[in-house]
Amino acid sequence: MAKRTAARRSGAIIKYRTPKPIIIRPRVAAPKKHHGHRRKAGHRGLQKTMIGSAIGGFLIGFIEKQFPNLPTLPIVGKKGAIAIGGYFLAQKGGQLGTIARDVATVAIGIAGYEFGTTGKVTGGLARQVSGLASQV
Repeated sequence: MAKRTAARRSGAIIKYRTPKPIIIRPRVAAPKKHHGHRRKAGHRGLQKTMIGSAIGGFLIGFIEKQFPNLPTLPIVGKKGAIAIGGYFLAQKGGQLGTIARDVATVAIGIAGYEFGTTGKVTGGLARQVSGLASQV
């Protein structure tokens, strides 16, 4: 206050700016861009799954043909043994892990199909299993 009175006495003109009004506007989101290729992304995933299943089925047949003495595990059979092997190889990751995951998925699907239709998986029980264990 003292400065104002001193300024008026000296004859200087003091200009005060009026404060600008505060305007609150809602924030408007920028318009979203629509990309045409995103609509087909689900279809590409289906293609990858189908191709992976075809490769997995091919490799199961190839493995059974190349290794006729493949061990038959009790209860799960040869397809189950391939599925278990593929499961453990899939945990390593990378390209081999992707292929192994496809093989394991298809092998367990085939094993489930065989069990559902015939009541046993190809290879069935190992020769060592007999007696009460074979009835479980």
